[in-house]
Amino acid sequence: MTKLVYKTKNNVSPKDKPKVFFSCHPDDFDRYFEQICEDIFKTYDCAIFYTEDMTAQLDDENRDLDLYSMNLFVIPVTFRLLTEANRAMDEDYVFADKKHIPVLPLMMESSINELFSRRFGERQYIYVYENDPSKLSYSEQLEKYLNTVFLNKETVERIRKAFDAYIFLSYRKKDRRYANELMRMIHSYPMLEKLAIWYDEFLTPGESFMENIQKILSDSQLFTLLVTPNLLEKPNFVMEHEYPAARDSGKPILPAQMVDTDFEQLKAEYTDIPDVIEVQDKVVFNTQFLDALRRYAVTESLDDPEHNYLIGLAYLDGIDVEVDKEHGVQMITAAAEADLPEAMEKLWDFYTNGIHVEYDYYEALRWAKRLYNHHKNILGKKHHYSLAWLNTLAFAYSNIGDYKTAIKLNELCYNLRLEVSGEKHPDTLTSLNNTAHAYSNIGDWRKAFELTELCYKLHCEVFGEKHHESLRLLNNFASAYGALGNYQKMIELGELCYKIRCEVIGEKHPDTLISLSNLAYAYGKVGDLGKRFELAELCYNYRCNILGNNHPDTLISLNILADTYRKAGEYQTALKMTEFCYRSRCKIFGDKHPITLNTLHSLAYVYNDYGDSQKALELDELCYKMRCKVFGENHLYTIRSMDDVLYHHKKLNHQQQIADICEYVYQHKIIQYVPLLKRVYNIYSNSSFMNTEKAEEIKQRLNTIKTNPD
Repeated sequence: MTKLVYKTKNNVSPKDKPKVFFSCHPDDFDRYFEQICEDIFKTYDCAIFYTEDMTAQLDDENRDLDLYSMNLFVIPVTFRLLTEANRAMDEDYVFADKKHIPVLPLMMESSINELFSRRFGERQYIYVYENDPSKLSYSEQLEKYLNTVFLNKETVERIRKAFDAYIFLSYRKKDRRYANELMRMIHSYPMLEKLAIWYDEFLTPGESFMENIQKILSDSQLFTLLVTPNLLEKPNFVMEHEYPAARDSGKPILPAQMVDTDFEQLKAEYTDIPDVIEVQDKVVFNTQFLDALRRYAVTESLDDPEHNYLIGLAYLDGIDVEVDKEHGVQMITAAAEADLPEAMEKLWDFYTNGIHVEYDYYEALRWAKRLYNHHKNILGKKHHYSLAWLNTLAFAYSNIGDYKTAIKLNELCYNLRLEVSGEKHPDTLTSLNNTAHAYSNIGDWRKAFELTELCYKLHCEVFGEKHHESLRLLNNFASAYGALGNYQKMIELGELCYKIRCEVIGEKHPDTLISLSNLAYAYGKVGDLGKRFELAELCYNYRCNILGNNHPDTLISLNILADTYRKAGEYQTALKMTEFCYRSRCKIFGDKHPITLNTLHSLAYVYNDYGDSQKALELDELCYKMRCKVFGENHLYTIRSMDDVLYHHKKLNHQQQIADICEYVYQHKIIQYVPLLKRVYNIYSNSSFMNTEKAEEIKQRLNTIKTNPD
């Protein structure tokens, strides 16, 4: 059992600071805690709460209240976090997800997206080693996200000025759950929802009294005393300090009994205490207690959008009211429906990032449209606010899979920014990046390549070739050459990217290892097995040491290394490596996952080259059956497996099976995969299955593919 402790910038008090709860796999604490705290403190002055033992249970009886008061949960995501039992995923994340508390997953490793989706669903993450040029850098994304979740000091001041009145709620800390219950009862009445309730969570009693009690009492219209038997215990800060201070100040005192308490003893302990109101009695609560509060409520601002927005923020963060996220979202939504821009922006962020609400990309799109039209109509289509929201609107359409609309909006935004700011302005380059990315989403690789090339050249001119954005673009530019079949150019650019990354961020950095892995792949494509082996082995050893033998990135390197051994004729080593890779991926992803099935196909390849055609056939038949279940019979991957199976049957001279597969291809009008059609054509043209009519039809299908390459 353990308690929460906290860390703040410069080791100051956590009072009035945004509250972050840090949780992780126990083995990740020493590796990531200090660095993540440092990254967050660079952006925001907040308090980061955690447990020193990440395996222990929280023993505070008010654990749920402690965690529910947090503004944000931060969880570094690693392979071990997603694959081993741990408190962070099994308890802390479950709690935050259920209560709609914002959760920020920080992706510390690559190639674990599938595992991440299984545990976190559609929740977005920030990749600490981000290398996608269409996205902001890690530090920029972190700053943007924290600015979305946390409130700055100016906004907090606006919120506090927006309250109708303040009352002081005094209670024993062990009665926190009753205090929260009472506040919810009070604020369930619309005319009282803008009544602020001061209650202290973090300062020690002496510190609170000396520095704040007198000021808060002077600013409060009412002193409410929460009554339970705990008030009769000694020593008691409420009885010794808070109640006497309220009594001596002449403030009205309203005792609210939440649990049956000996009133005679209470009167003996609390001099001149007024009669207790039994608020657990609904009739009494609705009459006596609410009547006492109504005189302090002001309702003129009930329909003011800005007022509703600010008080909504107060409920989300627990600023002088209890945390009530559902009520906060309702008030902010009412302000947004009344066309308050800052309320609309909040809802866009909420629904896009799953903050305080469930993910809803269509609802996010609705608010992005309204914001873009709002700014365009008021400021004009070329104003930077309008262009920023046009860019966001394109992103919103990408989120729902409408890539064609996203392309139109990205191109419009790019052309307008080109006109307003010039081709080298960072905003213009962002739009150019986004347009290239949008074209890649629809498979127009040549257009994406053309725009990526232009963007890379402009980035180098503006920021220099060693800037992290330039290196991201260079890495993607190299890969784009590979996608177009120009592997020599892929090697040339890949070597440059790898060299610069080694110099700038070190040879073991995840981005550098991605460049190294890509280089190994490219050298294999041009037939330089010696170079491929050298780079693949280096990358594999680095990843084993840094990530472990079973990490998905390590397995990618192992698969490349195994394939290199296979091509070099060292089949026994290749077989051992590929079998290990297949078993590991079955354990991590399951035997039906696409990447596992790719490894199964690789294993069949090794057995075939090793001379065991029967074993290769068995594995490829299993792969075909699995792909039928996962992708369907007509998917390209499935048809490729069918071609592999036909190859093995032909090699083993299995006459009936050859005939069955050829007939299937003929009858089902399969045209997606040229190697399979060529194999069937050759069988019908030259073997014992010769059939001129069927051969001619298969030939026509091949000609159709040549004349319609798309």
